[in-house]
Amino acid sequence: TFLFFALGVAAVYQTARSVRGSRLMGLAAALVLVLSPRIFGESFFNSKDIGFMAACAMAIFTMERFLRTRTLASAVLHGLVTAFAIDIRVMGVVMPAVTLGASVVLLMQGDLRPARWLSAVGTYLLTLLVYVYALFPYLWPHPVDNFLSVFANMSRFRWSGEVLYLGEFVLAEQLPWHYIPVWIGVTTPLPFTAFMLLGAGLTGLGLLRSRWRLWTDHTQMMDLICLALLVGP
Repeated sequence: TFLFFALGVAAVYQTARSVRGSRLMGLAAALVLVLSPRIFGESFFNSKDIGFMAACAMAIFTMERFLRTRTLASAVLHGLVTAFAIDIRVMGVVMPAVTLGASVVLLMQGDLRPARWLSAVGTYLLTLLVYVYALFPYLWPHPVDNFLSVFANMSRFRWSGEVLYLGEFVLAEQLPWHYIPVWIGVTTPLPFTAFMLLGAGLTGLGLLRSRWRLWTDHTQMMDLICLALLVGP
């Protein structure tokens, strides 16, 4: 589990280094992940949450490479890694959704030729579907029906236990809306939270300045993608 977490840290480093063009920024991003006590502590034993997080970090790295190079090799690699993330936790479907969304915007903004877009995106989707199926034995008898069943079960996860929250025991099915931001706040070092809010604000400001274009360069695109992956799920 820890070695897989280390691969996730390496993916964060490579993504930040590629997007920012700086090894120092890559190291800073990796250190934020490693120096988060809750995450680092669980990286030794939590094979589900940390495993999924590391797989998502790798999927973001391969996504950045795919959207930057748009080669068939990067499409195959991104399809494989994305499938692996989905097969750990079906919530990984946000990765192909964001990848396809960004690809469509690149096409509409004239940054991609239609023929190359069809080739790259088609290769990605084919690889994704093949590997999601191959690595998920539950899907083998009835691929579509069983996948929809898994997704529906994930979206309505049933657990009727109690959670200690703000000094009181609250039923898991009756948690207030502020549970998630409070939980993030008490488990994330304050400087990291401050930088996260600053980054989100600057990304939003850049979106406003770009007017009708969602982004004007690759760096701004990846900032917006990371913000969407943070807020969307």
